[in-house]
Parts: sequence; structure tokens; C-alpha cells
Amino acid sequence: MSDKDFKIPKSLVNALKAGEVVPFVGAGVSMSVRKKNADGTESSESLFPSWKGFVEILAQALRDEHNPDEAAYVLSSINIKKPKYLDALQHAHKELGEGLWYKLFNESFNIPESKAHPDSLKLNRLVWELSNNLIVTTNVDRVFQWTCPLPSEFTILDVQNVEYAQLQNEKIPKDPTVWYLHGHIKHREKVIFTREQFEAFYKQKGNEAKLQTLLNFLTQRTFLFIGFSLDDDYLRELLEYIHNLYKGGADSFYILFRERDIASANFPDYVKPIPFSEFGKPLAAAP
Repeated sequence: MSDKDFKIPKSLVNALKAGEVVPFVGAGVSMSVRKKNADGTESSESLFPSWKGFVEILAQALRDEHNPDEAAYVLSSINIKKPKYLDALQHAHKELGEGLWYKLFNESFNIPESKAHPDSLKLNRLVWELSNNLIVTTNVDRVFQWTCPLPSEFTILDVQNVEYAQLQNEKIPKDPTVWYLHGHIKHREKVIFTREQFEAFYKQKGNEAKLQTLLNFLTQRTFLFIGFSLDDDYLRELLEYIHNLYKGGADSFYILFRERDIASANFPDYVKPIPFSEFGKPLAAAP
């Protein structure tokens, strides 16, 4: 399939025109943000670490704390064909302890806008253009706050149960809103990174409002996954549940991908692929 032969599905174009598309943003979007060099030029290095990069940071900290065996165990969990990031993060969290873990977490993700090269924020701004005032993300950083078209009205949706009810009633938020599914750096004690934290979030009580709202939106709106690999087992279970429950009748899921990666892509058949080359063309231009 070549770019010139590819046509965006009419169902997605119609959803864009109706303002029904919800961008669901993963780590790939934050990783597109580049550091700003001392001379003001754009670095080739990402401002934020990948999952693998963060595990490596934690492993180095374990070595610095004279725990080389634990560091080796953590790295062994990700240097395999199907990396076990949650298990690696869980073990590192346990061995480092809360204080050092959160220090490293803060250093890695609580980064000021001044460190980012402004030209590398284009993808985030395009996502805002698609958003119709609502973005869902598993990221925890502040990038969407930096790129919000109306920064004074920027709204964080994270742990507020009443606001989830309001969101379901309004469908379209009045103010530009980012729904931090796995927590926000501002509420670091609520952030979801380890295996234990994921299981507590998806399988224990206390997050019903957030999860029920997500379920409702996934069945009623069109979702466009951007910078998200769908390797999240918990979210895939939710999509699979919707697909099976409604016999495919509620499937309205699209995912942006690099065409060269399609052969190794790991997403279900009911999630329709859109090449990245199309992003910023008719997608961003759709009224």
C-alpha cells in the first residue's frame, strides 16, 4: 500500500466533520518532543524517555545504590522479544523504595517547557486541532498544557469524579481538556506505572467513574490512537470486550502508524490503520 493509493475511510472523515473524534495519545507523541540545545538548536534526543529508557534509568540507579544483581534482573525483563515493562518497573519500584523512585520519576517527566525545542511541538498542536476540546492520554507530562490553544482555560481531568459525570452529559467540553487516564505529574501518587498500580487501577474499586466514562466514550465516539502501540494489555482487554459485546457494531477505532512498521504492528483487526503520512493533511484540515 502506497501513500498515493491510501484513502482515509469515509467513516473517519465524517466523524471528524461531526466533531466526534477523540484522540487517544500514547508515549510516542511525547517522545516526538526534542530537547533544546544550549545554543537554542533542536537536539536529536527526545525530551522524555521511552518505557525502555525509563527502565534503564532505574537500572542505573540500582547500580549506583550497589544493587547490580537487581539492576540486571530489571534489564532482563525488557531485553526479551516481548518486554515485560510493568514487571521491570514493579521490581525497580520495590528495590529503590518510594523516595528514590519518585525522585527519578520527577526528573524524567516533570520537565519545564523551557527545555523543549518549540519546533518539535508541532505534532502535539496538530492533536489539539483534531481534539474538539478533548484529548485522552496515558502520558503523565505537561506537553499538552504547553501547546494548548487557550492555555488560561486548560483543564486537567484526572481524579475528579464529578467532572466525569459532567463530561458524559456535555459530550464536548467547554474548555480544552486533557483526560489523563493513567494520572498526571501533578498527582504523582496517583500515577500508574507498575504492574501493581495497573492492576489496582483496572481491577479494584476506586476508579469506577473514570473507567465507566472511558467505556461509554469508547462505544459512542470515534477514537484515533496516536503514538500508542496498543501493547497495553488492560486497554486491549477493554477494546476486545466492546468488540465482542456488540459483535463489532460499536467498533470505531483507528490508529496512526508508520507505514514501514505495518508488518510488525501489533493491533487487532478491528482497529483500522491510518498512515502517519496522512496526518496533518485531510485529518487536520477536516472541519
